[in-house]
Amino acid sequence: SSPFVFNQRLTGREFAFYGQDRVQPFSGLTVDFGLRYDHYDYVIQDDAWSPRVGVAYHIKPTKTVLRAAYNRWFQPPQNEGLLVSSAPALATFATISNPFVRSVPAERTNFYEVGLQQQIGKYIRLDLSRYVKNVRNFQDKDQFLDTPIFFPIAIARGDVRGQELRIDLAPVHGFSGWNRSEPSLTA
Repeated sequence: SSPFVFNQRLTGREFAFYGQDRVQPFSGLTVDFGLRYDHYDYVIQDDAWSPRVGVAYHIKPTKTVLRAAYNRWFQPPQNEGLLVSSAPALATFATISNPFVRSVPAERTNFYEVGLQQQIGKYIRLDLSRYVKNVRNFQDKDQFLDTPIFFPIAIARGDVRGQELRIDLAPVHGFSGWNRSEPSLTA
């Protein structure tokens, strides 16, 4: 059998721009919002608009902050290995029953989060959040046979859910600390 030889070149481009702002319509309420545009052109061509909004309300008498956020995220595929992994000649090495080779698509994520922050006394702050990430074309890497070569791949859909608890200790005589629980995830 003849060896797999790959010698191709491709030039691409990527650019993005965004705008963001923060408003405080009344005391205690803060709204952050923004919009990002991405253009990607290397093996695949893709564009995306990504809105973001976050709302926080500070209840001064109880030292409580309630918050919620939504972010849409666009992640183009990693360039490393992308050109060779989308080469039709690579289908020879495919381990799937239908060796269909195509370019790795960009990842798109919708991220939702709600949270609560509570000051406890003078030195302790509790921060609790719950989040959900709905992902399409979840990006990962796959190892090529038993070599140290990795190629970008995409998992069609993913659903990540978790909660996070963090306790912060305010600086006391130069010392501070924090502890965070590991999120529970399902995919």
